[in-house]
Amino acid sequence: MGENRKDRTLKNRILVLACLFLLLPACRQQSNSTKPDNQQRHEYHVDAAAPDQGAATTSGERSIKDLINQIGDTPNATLVLAHTGPENTTTYSLTTSVTVPLNVKVKIEQGALVDIANDATFTINSLFEAGLYQVFGGDGTVSFEGVKYPEWFAGRPDGKKNFTSAIQTCLNNPNTTVVFSNTSSNYVVDLQLVVHQSNTTIIGHGATLQGVLTEAEGIYQAMFYVSGTSGFNPDPQADPVTNIRILGLMGRNFSIGFFNATDCTVRDVRLTESIGPNISAGSASPGWRTPARLHFENIYCSGRTTLPDEPTPNAHCRAAITGAEDVSFINCVFKNAIQATSADLADGVDLEPNNNTTNNNIWFVNCKFLDNDDFGIDVNGSGTYNSGATGCEISGNDVGVYLRSDAGENFSIQDCHIHNNNLYGIYTTSPRTRIVNNRLENNREEIYLLRRTLVGDGTDNLGAANKAGHTGFFTEPEAYYVGRYVYNTTDKSYALITAKDSDDVLSINADLMEIGEGFEIHTSADYSTVMGNVLYGNNDGSDAHDGIKCETSFCLISGNIIDYMQMYGISTGAYTSRCLISGNIVRNSYHPSYSHILLSGSHHTLDGNVISSTLGPSGAKGIHVTGTHQKVLNNSCEGCQLDNGSQYVELSNWSSCVEMAQNNWDASLGHALNFAPAEDVSSSRPSAAVTSANWRLPRLLVLRKSSLLLP
Repeated sequence: MGENRKDRTLKNRILVLACLFLLLPACRQQSNSTKPDNQQRHEYHVDAAAPDQGAATTSGERSIKDLINQIGDTPNATLVLAHTGPENTTTYSLTTSVTVPLNVKVKIEQGALVDIANDATFTINSLFEAGLYQVFGGDGTVSFEGVKYPEWFAGRPDGKKNFTSAIQTCLNNPNTTVVFSNTSSNYVVDLQLVVHQSNTTIIGHGATLQGVLTEAEGIYQAMFYVSGTSGFNPDPQADPVTNIRILGLMGRNFSIGFFNATDCTVRDVRLTESIGPNISAGSASPGWRTPARLHFENIYCSGRTTLPDEPTPNAHCRAAITGAEDVSFINCVFKNAIQATSADLADGVDLEPNNNTTNNNIWFVNCKFLDNDDFGIDVNGSGTYNSGATGCEISGNDVGVYLRSDAGENFSIQDCHIHNNNLYGIYTTSPRTRIVNNRLENNREEIYLLRRTLVGDGTDNLGAANKAGHTGFFTEPEAYYVGRYVYNTTDKSYALITAKDSDDVLSINADLMEIGEGFEIHTSADYSTVMGNVLYGNNDGSDAHDGIKCETSFCLISGNIIDYMQMYGISTGAYTSRCLISGNIVRNSYHPSYSHILLSGSHHTLDGNVISSTLGPSGAKGIHVTGTHQKVLNNSCEGCQLDNGSQYVELSNWSSCVEMAQNNWDASLGHALNFAPAEDVSSSRPSAAVTSANWRLPRLLVLRKSSLLLP
């Protein structure tokens, strides 16, 4: 039995020795030159002494290329570039392009620097790790997706070091996130930074980009230039850059412009001390695709309080939209646009496409337009359509909202507070303007709907029916003319333009012109709606303060409350027609020479309005009717008192064919009505038998120089 035990022990010893012998080659393999410096983390330290990190060496000096070749498919490997030696920087020279595969992470420690030669590219397809210090240098290219810090290419910002190249290097990579982390110092930029790679996100964390005054590329401030091309020249064939996000930045003399771009977002950005526009979208140059689906939220834009002598740009608006679609601004501020010369447009926002483009669906929601030298919102150019402002504050500008003669159509101003602008609250010559539920106060003129001359001094040389002809006169695109009016300056009549036949001929909807007759091209705010607004004057006794001044036709003015105007509460012009003015309350007008409501022009209907105030002093009128074919129905003066010489209603000697019915004046007839001189309508006066308090005027038709009186 003891012999058997000895045999078993010997056999066991032989088996252990055999196993050790079989494992010996594997142990020897682990001792070669690619053994990880840290076996648990699979870290491989690169040798800085290798002359070219992108090339394999014959002596196995552990260059980046050497280690990539030797690691092969080993998972979770890490290349470590460490700072070694007594110098401040350990330089790893790379003159041959090299690509790090997906399974190999790159880690660069502080003090180490990869110096990339011109025409060489260091591509990292895996994870990359470094702190907020410079790790890349040279004139070559670094390519990797994911998060990038400008500090990796230029070091820590100190407010003096130029970061233009560092930031642009970050932006040159696709599917990248550029992160600015230093909020205590400025990143200095002196050129335009081109954002030309789709799916780029720029995160500021409140850091500041400081633009240096420059005239490079004709632009006077640094900017993010978001475009589908890598340079500044348009490429009509280039696809637009898409899905760009710019978040949480501050900029001084720095702007953001979108040119060939779609589906972009800018949020929580503050841009100050700018000379040119803080925000721009679209290009006045032909060849660019129209930017679309741009969203701006919580953006603060302000200009300089003083401008440098040179260089001086031509425009100082805070935002310029020169041809874009589906753009929204939410909770944004546009402030302090200033003029350098009288020719400058110092607007909060300038919507001004050129003849090659239009704006469509541009909206401002809960924004502020404050203290701009010219206009809070300026709409002009070749057309802005289906756009508007809602819930905004517009104050301290020369004009609150200015819709020019070539502004386009269907601009909406709703639920806004428009106050303390030097001239007009809202000034529009744009058809189908919609002005609803706003509060306007202390503007010199609150709402002005205007007809305006676009082109003058035409002379018809054709004489054809339903045509206006003038050789070489109509050079603008057809959209510039259609829907506007030819005004015959000889016989004072209008016709609507229906088509542009050529540069020599327009088609119109009436046989208006004879050879040699003069004409102008007019536009107007026809078919506009002014509804549910509250207008409050400044009651300072000045001679210039209108509520709603309508110089256009086919408008609806309804449900407004108009208080303390110094001139007219509501007025229509001599060349207007077919407006419906209904359900308004006009009260407390001040000036002795003007009326609460002035009805001029023709074929208007004044229905269901209320005048509620003392009519005085001498000469004041509740309703002053002039023009022809007017209807004055169901109106009333409530709680009124007449001073000497004032009237509830005056029919001037220029009025004819005026229908009046179911109006309610609560005072004696003697002061209620003042007709034209006796020789014109003497027999149209009601008899004394119906003169009593609270008299309701019977239905009558007043014809100038006529004795017709209807029951």
